[in-house]
Amino acid sequence: LKQSFGFFNPHLNVHVLPGFDVSPYSNLYPNERAIARRMAWLHRASHAQLNDVFIAPIMSLLQRTLPFENLHNRTHILQPNHDLPDDIHEFFHNLGYASVPLVEDVGTYSFRGGILDVFSPAHEYPVRLELFANTIDTLRFFDLQTQRSLPSTDTAQVHAPNEFVLIPCREIDFNGETQQRASIKFKASLANRNYDEEEAQQISRSLAKGQYFHGVEFL
Repeated sequence: LKQSFGFFNPHLNVHVLPGFDVSPYSNLYPNERAIARRMAWLHRASHAQLNDVFIAPIMSLLQRTLPFENLHNRTHILQPNHDLPDDIHEFFHNLGYASVPLVEDVGTYSFRGGILDVFSPAHEYPVRLELFANTIDTLRFFDLQTQRSLPSTDTAQVHAPNEFVLIPCREIDFNGETQQRASIKFKASLANRNYDEEEAQQISRSLAKGQYFHGVEFL
């Protein structure tokens, strides 16, 4: 269907909602890049432009996601001269990002002194923020392979953006309300079932602490 749209009108921007690449019963976990692509689709769909077309295959649509209000309230526009929160690590953790020594994949960030690298699903490239204390001084997209800033030319103004859109990289929002509700429902789901007690306790602890773990999306 996407190819057909492109054939009849090459000016259309066609976005397909990805589904999970594994079954909930496969004992495997969905690819984090697929989750990030889903978040990118949701963000683009909530900011649809002329010539945008959005396709949601049935299996992709069956997987529950976060409400629009939640995505809207947790989307941040980062610009020069804007201040970041005092606790940068907590800020990114609440959005589902993982702290890494070197940003090599979407949904990760690296904080080294006055340099903050982060890869948001809303963009094709990761961004490098130069900070003065907690204030954004400059921002530039950079290449994952070379870790060097992308050149800014007349044909590539996107490489030196005026703003950067930071969206959640997961469809899970851990907060006091959702953690408590998930913990209660998970414990209730164990009634009259055979299950691995150690694994169940580990999941319960992770839910209570708001810690992401493999397969949490299936819950």
